[in-house]
Amino acid sequence: MPQLRLLEKILLYGIWTGFALILLTPFVVTPQTIFPYVVGKALYSRVIIEIVFGFWTLLAFLRPAFRPPRSRLLILFAIILGVTTLAAFYGVSVQRSFWSSYERMQGVVDLIHWFLFTVVLVSTVRTVRDWRILLNFNLGFSLMMALLAVGQKYYFSDAPFLIWDLQRVGTTLGNPIYLGMYVMVNIVVALGFLAQSFIPVATPAASPPSESMGERRRKRNRMSPPAVTLARLRLQIRRIFWGSVVLIDLWALGLTASRGPLAGLVTAVGFLAVLSIVLGNTRIARVATVGLTSLLGAGFLLTLLLSFRPSLFPPDTVFSSLFSNRSSGVWERLAGWQVGLKGFADKPMLGWGPENYIVISGRYAAGLSGHMPLFDNAHNKLVEELTTKGLFGLLSYLSLWTFTFCVVARAARGMDFRERILTLFVGAALAGHFVQNQFALSSSTGSLQYILLLAFVANLERAPAPAGRRWVRLRHIFEHFAPTDLFRHNVARAVIAAGTIALVGASLLANHAIYSAASAIIRMDVADVANSPDQLRGAFQRATDFKPLANDPRLLLFEKVTERWDVLRAKSRTEAEQMLALVNAEAVAALEDEPENWQIYVSLAKLYRVVSASAPEYEDVARRYLEKSLELAPRRIEALELVPS
Repeated sequence: MPQLRLLEKILLYGIWTGFALILLTPFVVTPQTIFPYVVGKALYSRVIIEIVFGFWTLLAFLRPAFRPPRSRLLILFAIILGVTTLAAFYGVSVQRSFWSSYERMQGVVDLIHWFLFTVVLVSTVRTVRDWRILLNFNLGFSLMMALLAVGQKYYFSDAPFLIWDLQRVGTTLGNPIYLGMYVMVNIVVALGFLAQSFIPVATPAASPPSESMGERRRKRNRMSPPAVTLARLRLQIRRIFWGSVVLIDLWALGLTASRGPLAGLVTAVGFLAVLSIVLGNTRIARVATVGLTSLLGAGFLLTLLLSFRPSLFPPDTVFSSLFSNRSSGVWERLAGWQVGLKGFADKPMLGWGPENYIVISGRYAAGLSGHMPLFDNAHNKLVEELTTKGLFGLLSYLSLWTFTFCVVARAARGMDFRERILTLFVGAALAGHFVQNQFALSSSTGSLQYILLLAFVANLERAPAPAGRRWVRLRHIFEHFAPTDLFRHNVARAVIAAGTIALVGASLLANHAIYSAASAIIRMDVADVANSPDQLRGAFQRATDFKPLANDPRLLLFEKVTERWDVLRAKSRTEAEQMLALVNAEAVAALEDEPENWQIYVSLAKLYRVVSASAPEYEDVARRYLEKSLELAPRRIEALELVPS
């Protein structure tokens, strides 16, 4: 590659700075917003991605070498994004599909950001050395998080901003299973680096038989200058680092007491065993295969045994909390999956729309699923894809994963044994991530770990495109879209720069609006509708400034008015009437945004039932909302409790 110009260097350094900053996403907590462990991470990662994407766009126009390579993985990811967008428009709430909720912060908008980040990674991080740097930075941050988990458990369990769930440690990730997923992926990657470090780069030539041992020793001493000694020291330091990541991250994984990440780790071991059988042709590979298979079998049998006999471990230990008193959670997961499959049967092609699982959880709930805590997600990625995006969504999702593992196997087959090690362990980490996603929700931290590994695999896919297959030639399309001659003109440069700045600026303003609204919800939550109605109304207006996410503060408004209506009306009928007028207007707006969200109807039915006690003219309104609640959620306990006895 020709020497980079000053502007190109600045842009490239800015991109790499963004890479380092986005790896800090797991540590972000915003106590000044609602859902501080979710909202802050999502907005932080989006802001970094938007800035990095803006830098990369300018760099790609300036330097063709940084334009997107030909990659079928990128195409499959783009297909997933296209199917998700199409399912959103055909779903029951386009707005929720695009923007999700404050509690989840996912949807189409979030997926677009992660797709753009993947494009930047694949286009910018090209060499093995660059990938080693990036992955080791990620390992370093995971080690910091694991140390934080250990410290929280034994030294500062009551520290602010750290999640503590009985015997389970969650640190700044908001959910112990998120921490388990984070460290699980990095355990496998660190093991890959550690294993690779023990494989020599090249086998030295054998010494002539005529040389004595003394002569060979003197020759080695002459061939070992201080630089070699320093290299060995560096290697030992790296091994200590990787070993520390493995051990302390394993410790943190145990402290989470999460079975999903544990299943992912066992799957990663199984993946390594299977590929070692398929690709291994040496004695070392066969021995490793036997060891990994034995470890996999032992782990599976132990998990099975403890699931039925948790009393084998002493009480109040990590392992006892991992398996005891958790059977109800297993049945809730199964009930939630059953609900999702029923929803798929009604909308099999494109589903109900991303992030609209709450509609399904009301419509098809029965038995346990009607009484269990409210699920707005299937807690299983396959069921979630099938239910919210239909058959097209599931097929596109599985296509990306299938092709990812094919790329790993094909690339590993063409490598020597040392190069193969890290590739196989990255593939194993992806396999573990896939399995653990079948037991839990996704998150910003989980998406970040997945995108890093996916982009690493896409880097292995740099094979020339077959003749005539122009549909995979993304780089050529990009070149036609932005020819070098065009960018030589000052006017074109100004237009491109202005367009990029405007797009990034608009996105940053949207993120700022979301942050401000999420902060106002906190102030709204502490306001007393009876004693400070003006304060509540003011906070509510600010909380709904970002309209696509306004239903969360609306539900909070309905709840607070329901709880304090009698006190408010007793203190001031004028204030009560003004508050009721606000509720009436916001009820219409909420149902326009999500017309089939039974949770809104239940909340309004409760509110107007309370209001009707002092204003009988609202009895019919309360009855209509209750009837609609029972229509949309006929067997949910929240709706059934409102039925007069």
